[in-house]
Amino acid sequence: MKNYSKRIIAMVLSMVIFFGALETAARILGFHLKKAQWSSDRYVSHEHMGHIFKPDFQGWMYKKIATGFKKVPVNINSWGLRDDEFPLEKPEGEFRILCLGDSFTFGYLLPIEKSYPFKLEQCFAIKMPDIRVQVINAGIPAYEINRELALLKELGIKFSPDLVILQFQIMDPYGAIEYAHWKRTGVLGEEDNAGQKLWLPKLDLSATTELLRFLSYEVIRLLDLKKTPKGALHAKVYTPRDNKAWELYKQVLTKMVEFTREQKIPIILLVLPDKIQLYSGSNKPQRILKQYCAEQGIPVIDILPELKKVRNHRIDIVQDRHFNGLAYNIIAQELFKYITSQYLKEGPTSPRGKALKLGY
Repeated sequence: MKNYSKRIIAMVLSMVIFFGALETAARILGFHLKKAQWSSDRYVSHEHMGHIFKPDFQGWMYKKIATGFKKVPVNINSWGLRDDEFPLEKPEGEFRILCLGDSFTFGYLLPIEKSYPFKLEQCFAIKMPDIRVQVINAGIPAYEINRELALLKELGIKFSPDLVILQFQIMDPYGAIEYAHWKRTGVLGEEDNAGQKLWLPKLDLSATTELLRFLSYEVIRLLDLKKTPKGALHAKVYTPRDNKAWELYKQVLTKMVEFTREQKIPIILLVLPDKIQLYSGSNKPQRILKQYCAEQGIPVIDILPELKKVRNHRIDIVQDRHFNGLAYNIIAQELFKYITSQYLKEGPTSPRGKALKLGY
């Protein structure tokens, strides 16, 4: 009996040591971090947008293995955007594209030169050097369509954009619900994990859980297995909350389109997928959105088919839901092809080269 008890105790201790070591390793790699760590507080509060970047903020973001154990520099211009400095008044002959979105447009956990707005501007500079094109990165982490509309009305429109690109990501409709809650109650969730304790007095295997989730995704990715998403907007049958999320998102999207049409500015909806969709046949959110946009006359660029073609390459950031520079390069290329085919046409020669005519 004593030997049996000793075996049980030894087994329990072995499991505690094993999972303790696994949790420690996972935390060292950064699997306990849900969001990036920042050099300092980078936001100021805003009445309509909840938060905006501090103008001229200079700092960095860091998320251990996700950023290659390097601090990624983040420089914010005087307009509160992650972009270079540019004048408010648009120079003669310049074509301006305003990119609205969240952390995906911002270039989360990546240097600015790997973001798709930067790469899109490079496409024009390399392939159409005689045309002056300014692509403005107005992506701010944790934004959703209400905040993006407010940013467009209060700041973006001042830049006199010739084209607006609105980025959509699968969780955006739920952001509309959170925004409605914030406007009703004044309560908004924390944007980061500042002050988070790495070790809690109770048993905490959150990093191990994230590590196992990451490993399961890696198996799916490397073996190109099929994985059908079942929850949230991928669900076969929507809950009342899911339907409400879509309803709120579509309402604000309609307002966004009405505003841009009043200003005579064309708008494109760029639809980004969940990375798990690369290994499944699920495209339900895209189908719903494209059907609504077709009814409203909104051009849509669904990037899922193009990303599926390169799913054997890593196109996401390790231990994070965001895409990497390779994916954003593909996105920029698709945007470039669409914009040049639909909106930009050669016009009379100007001192700088070819002038632009906008096809609406």
